[in-house]
Amino acid sequence: MQKIISLLALLALPLASACAGTIDKRTVWQGANAKADAPSAITAQSQSEWTQLWGQIGRNAPLAELPNGKMAVAIMIGMKRTGGYRVEIVDARENADHIAVAYRIHEPPMTAMVTQALTSPYAVTLLNKSSKPVRAQQVP
Repeated sequence: MQKIISLLALLALPLASACAGTIDKRTVWQGANAKADAPSAITAQSQSEWTQLWGQIGRNAPLAELPNGKMAVAIMIGMKRTGGYRVEIVDARENADHIAVAYRIHEPPMTAMVTQALTSPYAVTLLNKSSKPVRAQQVP
């Protein structure tokens, strides 16, 4: 079953120094228009969860099958009133009791000309499969 993860503040997690990155940028997909209205983080560890994840984004999966030995993590930042926003998954680390996923939200500069349209940015990445829970944290 697909797991929805609350976006937790992991105050004890030293992500600032851990953001050198273990994310393979070739397996990151980003976009501006997921179907999600609220912020969420979702994991997919099976083929059916992979398909459901992309259904929640509102797009066809970029790979027909979830690769063996991999799981997907999606970060959706919810509805924004204009364009110019994006989310970036910057790091993923396996800790003793969980997988910590760090993400950054990029906002448009105050003086930027942006589209006046509702958007819902998302990012999806593949990680090595793990039975540990995933915890997502926004970093500066």
